[in-house]
Amino acid sequence: KGKFYVRLERGDSHVMWGNYKAVIKGTEFMRSERALYGASAVYNSETTTSFGERKSEANLYAAQPDTLPQRDEFLGTGGSAYFLKQQDITIGSETVTVEYRDQVTGQVLERQTLVYGEDYTFDYLQGMLILKRPLSSSTGTSSPVREGALGGNKVYLITQYEYRPAFGEVDGYVYGGRVQHWFDEKVRIGVTGMNETT
Repeated sequence: KGKFYVRLERGDSHVMWGNYKAVIKGTEFMRSERALYGASAVYNSETTTSFGERKSEANLYAAQPDTLPQRDEFLGTGGSAYFLKQQDITIGSETVTVEYRDQVTGQVLERQTLVYGEDYTFDYLQGMLILKRPLSSSTGTSSPVREGALGGNKVYLITQYEYRPAFGEVDGYVYGGRVQHWFDEKVRIGVTGMNETT
């Protein structure tokens, strides 16, 4: 999106200026996935825990976006085509996941990230997502008593993407990041922060 791209790597860590996906994970309530053009830095320590997790991690980003973020949530319909709320979507900016939620509490029990080309196709201009296989509205249940007519857990399709507004220009900035460290095999402390002014 810009005039140049620079990426300096050392092991699994890097600093860069260019197009990237700012992905903040490690926390259930402050997940963020944005496609931006700007500065990004990722640090992954070489030492790991016995579970294979990096002992220390840092992920920081800053940008002046020319697009806006959008998150759409659909309950599975048994169909394959889903029309998003926005159009003129930035190519490659989408993150598509399927969430299985408890029918009573709404708690996310499982989350699967879908892969473009393998699991779905996308019409970026019209904002239409087509799954390769239909998405059911609920999962089967092995319980002798069902909570509803269909039973099982609810299935949701979640899409996060960037789009260019139909009128006006986007002005402002975004920045954020996450830093976390395992102090032993059972205690991890992490800090997440994000700010957007557009």
